[in-house]
Amino acid sequence: MFEPLMMGLKDLSTQGFLLSGDRQEGALLGDYRPDVLPPGRCMMVRRNQGQLVQVAWLPAEGSLV
Repeated sequence: MFEPLMMGLKDLSTQGFLLSGDRQEGALLGDYRPDVLPPGRCMMVRRNQGQLVQVAWLPAEGSLV
């Protein structure tokens, strides 16, 4: 978090998705810290307002994954 780009994003209160992680990392988006979350869950943070959301992934059409 001490890189100039990351510090600038934090100062601007940018929005983003906070995925599962270690709480000891400290506040990454606004006042929100990462937490252990089940697969597919994340915290959507907008202007210091957080909401737990479920995200999905679909493989590209024709993909063998």
